[in-house]
Amino acid sequence: LEHKRLHDLVFFKDFLRELGIKNLPTSVEHPQTNGQAKAANKVVLRELKKRLGNAKGQWADELPSIL
Repeated sequence: LEHKRLHDLVFFKDFLRELGIKNLPTSVEHPQTNGQAKAANKVVLRELKKRLGNAKGQWADELPSIL
């Protein structure tokens, strides 16, 4: 991996670890897993919209408290 991609990967793994999120690889052709991800994303988006109102640029600050 090139240096930038490796740095991003390490940053992402640290981010997930800090939030207590277990990252599991899945197949893109697995409808059940895809449905679960879509459902989880809907919950995250709904909570972000509730908390932010008109301050949409602040979503990154609120995301850890939602996850």
